Amino acid sequence: MRDAPEHYYLPDFCAGRSVAVVLLVCQLLAFVVVASQSSGADLPAIMLLKVSLFLHWLGLMSALVLCAARRVLVRLPLERLSVAAFLLVLTTTALLSVGAWIALRWAGYGVELGTHELLAFTLRNAAIAAIVTAVLLRYFWVQHQWRRNVELEARARIEALTARIRPHFLFNSMNTIAALIRSRPLDAERAVEDLSDLFRASLADARVQVALEDELELARGHLRMEQLRLGDRLQVEWRAVEAPSNARVPRLLLQPLVENAVRHGIEPLPGGGTITITVQAHDGTLVLEVDNPRPAGGAPSGEGVVDGNRMALANIRQRLELVYGSKAALEVDDARDRFAVQVRIPLEVPS
Repeated sequence: MRDAPEHYYLPDFCAGRSVAVVLLVCQLLAFVVVASQSSGADLPAIMLLKVSLFLHWLGLMSALVLCAARRVLVRLPLERLSVAAFLLVLTTTALLSVGAWIALRWAGYGVELGTHELLAFTLRNAAIAAIVTAVLLRYFWVQHQWRRNVELEARARIEALTARIRPHFLFNSMNTIAALIRSRPLDAERAVEDLSDLFRASLADARVQVALEDELELARGHLRMEQLRLGDRLQVEWRAVEAPSNARVPRLLLQPLVENAVRHGIEPLPGGGTITITVQAHDGTLVLEVDNPRPAGGAPSGEGVVDGNRMALANIRQRLELVYGSKAALEVDDARDRFAVQVRIPLEVPS
């Protein structure tokens, strides 16, 4: 259904789940029809069986018609789409009613029934189908609007959360680039390219997932810029264990963790330290972990630094929840002299 326009609100009647829902609605309608009958020649159980068989057959055929007509329906504007779906169900109902009537006459169950009874039978079925179809179309439209509003809200929240994750080292990076222009022009050029890539990623569509290798390269560029400023105080150790380079991950997932490791772990330490980045995949899960040293007893810069770190982690946790729900997790190991963040998301590799 991803190729359908935004106004297309009908479910995918080619899918088994939608067909199951149609059969459930038909069975409930059969109970209502049988219960509304005040009298009849058949026992209630026999009548329920007959009505259920007819309605299930009608529901399956209607779903088949809507499935076959989907390529045409998706091209129609909203009003014509609703009218076309409504008329398709009514036409299917009328044709099947006539067909059922002919089958009964041929089998000898309705020899005493004439054209007047056939017309009444068809019109009654069409009237019931019209009411049920109108109610279902309205329900599908309301559900579509609700789902679309939820998606828009989630999209806005993701974009807002991503927008907050802006590099705090902008001015330091610009000063570093300015200092390198004359003495080390090639390093200055590379730093400008890394900074450009970082902000291009920050301003891109937050809904789009990127390849794992692209996210890793973004983190590498960030660390290269920080190493230009911090020198030997910043060391990086990469540990990759057979993680598919084309696995899909949310944009700006690893880079904020690396930024926090530098800002809240390496910078406050006079001697610096080593950031360890682990990437591995197992059992359908992609695991990203960033481990860094920290000053004993916490960051010396005060609550502002700690709160900033917590806000960044809270933003990432919210983004993971919006994208993956309960299938993703972010765990923090806050030891005395180490700080580690582990992110687990479903492993998604394009076919």
